Parts: sequence; structure tokens; C-alpha cells
Amino acid sequence: MTLGASERLKSRKQIGLLFAKGKSISRFPVKVIYRLAPLEEGQDDSLKFMVTVPKRKFKRAVDRNLLKRRVREAYRQENQGLKNKIPAGYGMDLVVLYLAPEIREFNEIREKLVLSLQKLERALDSENK
Repeated sequence: MTLGASERLKSRKQIGLLFAKGKSISRFPVKVIYRLAPLEEGQDDSLKFMVTVPKRKFKRAVDRNLLKRRVREAYRQENQGLKNKIPAGYGMDLVVLYLAPEIREFNEIREKLVLSLQKLERALDSENK
């Protein structure tokens, strides 16, 4: 299973709102910023995802792309529980920022991303009650 185009966050407007009004969860070397919003008419997917790696820390595109692939794969393996926690009629925008100044192993990235997503699931459970 891959991350399809419908699951990717591409809208500049949504990205801007996410960074301006989103909530964050940080587990070094990743930081997750999320925002719940009511689904607009015509929107099909309730969870949109994006990864960002700073050019300031990783000058070479090869390194940034490697880290993005690692984060995307970790997210792809672990996002099923999160989709079930989103309330009906709502959509979630999610961005994962890679914070470490060096390239980390996939297993470490995955472990920290899983911890962040579990905390996000608990936060969604408490908001839904």
C-alpha cells in the first residue's frame, strides 16, 4: 500500500493554516503538527499528510529526499489507527518535521514517529469525549 495523491497535503492555503493554527507534538527527531477541520463539500479523504526536511540543515537534496522517504514509510506503516480516531465529518491535516541535524536510522525515526502518533491518538480521544 502506498500513499496516494489524495492523501498528500498540497494546498498552500491548508499548509499555511496548519502552521498558523495547528497543534504540535514533538518527539525528537520528529515534530508532528496537526489540525482538525470540518470537511468541505467535495473533499474525499479525511487525512492529508506532508513531510518536511529543512534545507538549512541538509544542503544536499539527496539527503533530504532520503529522510523524507524514511519518514513517509514509517508513517505509511503506522497510520491506520490514526484514521479511525478522526471524528466523522472532520478532516485532519498533518505535517511531520524532521528536526535532527544528522541523518538518523529508519528504526529510530519510526519509533519516535509511532510515539508521536500514539500521543496524537490519545489527544483526539480526549477531544472527542
